[in-house]
Amino acid sequence: MTSPRLTRTRVAAAVTIAACLLAAAAPAPAAAQGFYGASWRLTYDAANLKLNGGDGYKTSDNAAGTLAWGESYVMMSYAAMFRATGDVRYLLALADHTLFVLDGRDNKKGLTDFAGKSRPCWQSSKYSADGKGYCWVVHSGMIAYPMADLLLLLDAAPALKTTPLTSGPHAGKTLGQIAVQV
Repeated sequence: MTSPRLTRTRVAAAVTIAACLLAAAAPAPAAAQGFYGASWRLTYDAANLKLNGGDGYKTSDNAAGTLAWGESYVMMSYAAMFRATGDVRYLLALADHTLFVLDGRDNKKGLTDFAGKSRPCWQSSKYSADGKGYCWVVHSGMIAYPMADLLLLLDAAPALKTTPLTSGPHAGKTLGQIAVQV
């Protein structure tokens, strides 16, 4: 039986992925598409807001794989939306989520794994037979992939590195400063 939280996570991820696919399939930026271009973008933005007010799962831990199998897709969708629209708001959202997820690593939170060590990863005990936390390579890859994509996007558009986050605990940090942290 699937838990209600896992079901919500899967539904939210599916909605985000569907909106992301719609955005990625768009042939030109929304400004050049008129009403129809705006409709898929509005659909995405509405779905994003429904997921914890636009915060996705950025403040979650990865004990049940929420960062790997939920937040990583949210972060990937921001990169896809930036590519589809050129709107820096999506890149700023990706940077904001990246900082929250980086702050949630085990070594930042003082969590110890199966070996009693606190490592720079996001452990999960969901898949371990002994109930202990392990840093699964696939989880780290899923979580780090959109962070690496952020760096690639900033390398392709270096002028955006001076753009600051305007809200939240990381307000004032520029995309360039964030890239150095990643």
